[in-house]
Amino acid sequence: MTEQFTDYDSPWKEVIELYFPRFLEFFFTQAYAEIDWTRPYDCTFADFDLARRNYVLQSLSSSS
Repeated sequence: MTEQFTDYDSPWKEVIELYFPRFLEFFFTQAYAEIDWTRPYDCTFADFDLARRNYVLQSLSSSS
């Protein structure tokens, strides 16, 4: 019997890559405002995960 693999990860990553500036503008307004969008960028999800963790930690420390 063969197992089926359902890829739930790729579709949302493709959408974020396609609309990366809009994604940041909506979810991370301050970060979006500080980015020089005239320079080329590469959307790597390892960097995004690190940025998200830092954002969450910063949010938690400023709310206490």
